[in-house]
Amino acid sequence: MPTDDPIDNLDVTICFNDTFPGEGCQQIFPRKSSKGHCAKCEMLLQLQRGSGDYIDKETWPQCKDCGVCASRMTTERCGRCQIALNTEQKKVNAAVTSAQQVRSDAFQHRVKSKGAMLPPPPPGPLRADENPLASTFQGPQLPLNTQTINQTRQMLNGTTPPTAITRYTVHMAPRLDGKTDNYLGPNTHQYPGDSTMDAIIKDNLRSWNEQWEKKHPYSLAIQDVTLRFHSNQNPLDDTSHLSVEEFYNAHVSSGHRDIYFGKLPKTVPIIKNSKSPTLALELYIDTETYYDRTGNDAVSTTGATGKKGQRKRGSDQIDEADLKRRRIPQTGGLHSTYQHHSSYQIIDEKKTQIKLILGLSQIVAETGEFEYDWPKVGESEERMAVIGDGSYCKGATKFMYKLSYNDYNEHHVAKRFFNIGADGQHVSPDENRNNLCAELKRLKLGQWFLDRFYDHAHKMGQEVATDFEFADAVLAQEVTTAFGDPSLACGFSAEDIADQSPVGPPTGAYWLIKNRRSTHVERYSGTMMQQHARSKRHLTINAFAHFVHEYSEGNLVIVDIEATPGTLRNKQQGYILFDTMTHTLDGSSGVGDCGQEGIDTFKAQHVCQDICNTLQLNHPSVTVPKPRTGPEDDSSDEENRD
Repeated sequence: MPTDDPIDNLDVTICFNDTFPGEGCQQIFPRKSSKGHCAKCEMLLQLQRGSGDYIDKETWPQCKDCGVCASRMTTERCGRCQIALNTEQKKVNAAVTSAQQVRSDAFQHRVKSKGAMLPPPPPGPLRADENPLASTFQGPQLPLNTQTINQTRQMLNGTTPPTAITRYTVHMAPRLDGKTDNYLGPNTHQYPGDSTMDAIIKDNLRSWNEQWEKKHPYSLAIQDVTLRFHSNQNPLDDTSHLSVEEFYNAHVSSGHRDIYFGKLPKTVPIIKNSKSPTLALELYIDTETYYDRTGNDAVSTTGATGKKGQRKRGSDQIDEADLKRRRIPQTGGLHSTYQHHSSYQIIDEKKTQIKLILGLSQIVAETGEFEYDWPKVGESEERMAVIGDGSYCKGATKFMYKLSYNDYNEHHVAKRFFNIGADGQHVSPDENRNNLCAELKRLKLGQWFLDRFYDHAHKMGQEVATDFEFADAVLAQEVTTAFGDPSLACGFSAEDIADQSPVGPPTGAYWLIKNRRSTHVERYSGTMMQQHARSKRHLTINAFAHFVHEYSEGNLVIVDIEATPGTLRNKQQGYILFDTMTHTLDGSSGVGDCGQEGIDTFKAQHVCQDICNTLQLNHPSVTVPKPRTGPEDDSSDEENRD
């Protein structure tokens, strides 16, 4: 039933749904014909977030006019919208031609009359079948002058030169607690005229949230802010959702032009030789709205002090209860892995070409069980690769070598164990294989738990950091039969490999291969130590570790969680989790598993914070372990960190 509310009347073109207000893309689709989400968002809502199908369909091209999407769409509009646009263009062109003909007839009449002041002959009304716009427009929408006609024809025919596209400079400053916030800082960007103000606001919030989330557990969202001009001036009514071109034109032609565009703040940069129209704007952060939405204070991050010189309390400060929850790790002293090399020594990176067989692995979606298989030599696709003879990095238990496949210009890292904690004894080929397989299992199982954690958070309406993902990896066997001796990097001789038991997977030199990423590491927990930082990412990982303990029915905990910046499977930038450890009830999952002691330490140190409470997770001390009844996978070794 239609309403008189203009917002309701506009909602049909916006991807928005009252039932799931945070799920839509919030974009405007001019030819969208029904309220709710666009076709793409509606399709993604039916899929499990993080699944292969979800990631694939998230990249499908989408029609900019009606919002439908298809896997093989190659243009910015679907066929229906393109036909409709072509029809409208023909009507406009016909109207322009008709208007030009009227003007031409009038000019010819004046010429023939030799300058006599005679009125031009009336053009006479056009019938509906002669004027294809008679049933579309009730009156002229633009002045019928030469400039407008030429601009309209160029716009519709796509002949406007690129230099004619106007870009608008938008200077956006954050305003918090009555003044601009220098911690977040202003942004200055240029946008094309058809960019919506909502999209510009979101773009600035994404930039500020990088800083905001370092001191607040929840991101700033578009509903937490209000658009203002500089000096906290309100814009004209009903303009905050227009395109930037429409927004600019509405204010530059208003009676308050001098207020909006007169004296600009000194912080607005002057771009030399730029004719770009400039908007000096602010986003007013509504602290009450933020608190109502998140239950947390949107405190000033500028570090202001009170009248007596005492620092104002913010979310980046920790009270006495927080201090009591801190744990000091018992590391047994400082352990250095530094290896000194002469500054004058030239390191020659020697490499060896090797042949690899890639293993097959998967996690059963319903149960989280890990499965893997090995193709036989000669019955699988073999990959040629080049590996460095010397390790470029060394951890507490593994060597890492640079590796690249011959047919791909990508950089990888190949890992092998040299220490599994057995009194410093030499690691056999089978021990190396089993522990690498255990590390692969932890990565696969970690992603399985993470997908379910995200699903549960979505179901409970809890905002979490969704830019985490476990690293992709593959277990590979280095082919040594009928090809030559094992590589120098693998650390084994042909005799070492021949001495292994033939029972189980093929014996040989094995590698765990991952993409090579940034060396910057962000740490969230240790093997026997839990952290309690207040950033959004830390709170998310804290709740994720709690969720794993409860979802596994007390059988395991994930610890030693750390991440590096990297590219996610959806091609967006995020954080890649790697080299996690687990503690299990019987302590049999491999290197680093401290068994019941490790689980008890996690339960004692874990502090339920905001996200844990919203997700309605029981405290770990309440969860009673439920023994497994099925057979254990004898390859489930736990990993060690590098």
